[in-house]
Amino acid sequence: MKRGDHDQQLPGIQAGTFVALDPLALRCAYITVIKTAAGLLPPDDDFPTEYENIVSGQLEPMEDTPLNRGMFKASKLFDDEAERISFLFRFTKLIGLALTDRRYARYRDDGPGPALHIALLTAVAVLPFSRRTPTKDLKARLHDELQRTLAGLEKGGEETRLH
Repeated sequence: MKRGDHDQQLPGIQAGTFVALDPLALRCAYITVIKTAAGLLPPDDDFPTEYENIVSGQLEPMEDTPLNRGMFKASKLFDDEAERISFLFRFTKLIGLALTDRRYARYRDDGPGPALHIALLTAVAVLPFSRRTPTKDLKARLHDELQRTLAGLEKGGEETRLH
């Protein structure tokens, strides 16, 4: 697919915005990444050697790592291309923040196969952002979205652990 094809198929992506994901679909994809990277799920046989960079439109080498294999397998859970791309960006940007920023330490279990609080995972799934959103703004927006989600969970009394 050429860069021009993306302009016609995914205007939101080219504008830099990512579609919100269903929190349960993101949860399933997250667990797939973790279990595949840990060797608990078999990786796909059709793992690519390169991928198309949606920003540049150029083919780039795909590093063969357990995490990349897990992300590739999990991305196939999304039939819609915009959701698949949104998942990949959300995983690398937002889940990356959730797993490394110390302010989220109480919302995750850093043991083997790190678990995320359902409110944090929900905030990651629905947060509006673009590929041009600065990391500082992403951190502030994720924090605000998490607080809104926690308030909603407290009102509803829903289960709040990922697994």
